[in-house]
Amino acid sequence: MAKKDAIFNYSNNFDTSDYTTGMLADWNANQGKVYTDRFEIMWSGDPTQAPGAEIAGWEAGCMKGIGVCDLALDSSLSPNEQGFQTMSHKLIYDIKRAFNLPNQENLATWKDEYTAAAGEHHLFVYLDKDMASWPMALATPGFSLDGSNVTKCALEIGISGFDDYGVSGQDMQYTVRPTATNVSTYNAHYQTLRDNNTAAADYTSPTQVGSQFSQIGNVLLINYENQWQPTNIGSHTKDQIKLIIAWSSHSYAQIKALIDEAIA
Repeated sequence: MAKKDAIFNYSNNFDTSDYTTGMLADWNANQGKVYTDRFEIMWSGDPTQAPGAEIAGWEAGCMKGIGVCDLALDSSLSPNEQGFQTMSHKLIYDIKRAFNLPNQENLATWKDEYTAAAGEHHLFVYLDKDMASWPMALATPGFSLDGSNVTKCALEIGISGFDDYGVSGQDMQYTVRPTATNVSTYNAHYQTLRDNNTAAADYTSPTQVGSQFSQIGNVLLINYENQWQPTNIGSHTKDQIKLIIAWSSHSYAQIKALIDEAIA
């Protein structure tokens, strides 16, 4: 499998520059809606079980989220925003049309009652700069955005805090392994680390299988059904904020085919 089977950079196909300031304002204005996740269950050895004791460096709050459908609406946006009441919703609406993504909303109704289709998730993700590490992750049963169905892929849009990658505050960097897809060996690796009370900063990724690639960009499609990680997260100096549109209903290959046809 090739790099394009695990990650693809669509930054040149959708300009986010008119959206990021407003999206950051949406995040800041809705801090009362923030929830925290025990995201480290990804590396617990058995994500179907309840999380064990927290590990220092991965405490609750290292990763936070806000569902875009939960954002407070602001009817004061100017008419040139086409009736959208947050810039984040405008981004979702516009990028779905530019990329011919599934579940395109009817603006006449959606602008007044924002929802997401079953199997699709819209949310802000915040990563604390003091997070100890982020070893390779993999979509596995027991870890999902809706608590039931495995999240297969996501279109991620960088908003703020990614300056450590040396490009801009919006340009994320990920490392991926397109052929590393075996859930059993993935879980066994992390079960050993958990059983040995390994410190978060010392967690290693599973032994590399096949090729490994890195990609930088502010609009990235990522395959969660192979191993993936934000690059060098343990050395970051800024908190990071991104917005993601994720699917448990569609695979990476299905979403990529839709986008590639739309931009051809």
